[in-house]
Amino acid sequence: MKRLFPKQISLAEAVLVGALVLFFILTARNAHAQVVGGTLSGTITDATGAALPNVAILVHNDETGNERRLTRMDATPLPLSRSALTR
Repeated sequence: MKRLFPKQISLAEAVLVGALVLFFILTARNAHAQVVGGTLSGTITDATGAALPNVAILVHNDETGNERRLTRMDATPLPLSRSALTR
């Protein structure tokens, strides 16, 4: 019968391989894809601090002149640039 691995590995090598596999499994779930851009999140309030429902925000990109109207405050990634917010 042919062996799958022709060389026997020592217990120390097996422990090292197991530790490396465990390390990569535990750290891989913390890896995030990089997104070029930013997000907005928050609550819009009036002068008294009360939340304002259904307020639209206009995001104006100062570099390109593009504008985006948001009706809820969790915008999908916005390009990195200097922007102005108005309501």
